[in-house]
Amino acid sequence: MPNVGASLETELAENKQAQAQLRRDLDEAQKQLKSPEFWRPEVHPRSADPGIAGGPGRGGNKQYQRVTAALSEETRRREGAEQQAAQIGQRRTELRSN
Repeated sequence: MPNVGASLETELAENKQAQAQLRRDLDEAQKQLKSPEFWRPEVHPRSADPGIAGGPGRGGNKQYQRVTAALSEETRRREGAEQQAAQIGQRRTELRSN
C-alpha cells in the first residue's frame, strides 16, 4: 500500500501545482480585462459604429472574445483540478482509514 499512498501524494502535488498555475492564468486574464489598453477603441476601416469603441459592441471585439474564451477555459480547468484534488484527498483518507 505505500506505493499507492506515494502515488496519490505525487498526484495531489501535481494537481496543486496545476491549480496554482490556473489561478495565475485566471488572475492574468482578469487583469487584462481591467486594463485600459484592453478597452482602447480599435480603428476598423469598414465600421464607423461608435458602439465598437466602448467595448464588445455589436461589431464584436476580437480581443474581448479571445480573453473571455480564455477566462472561461481557465475556469473550467480550475474547477476540474479542484474536483480532482478533492477526489484524491478523499481516496487518501479512505486508504488511511483501512
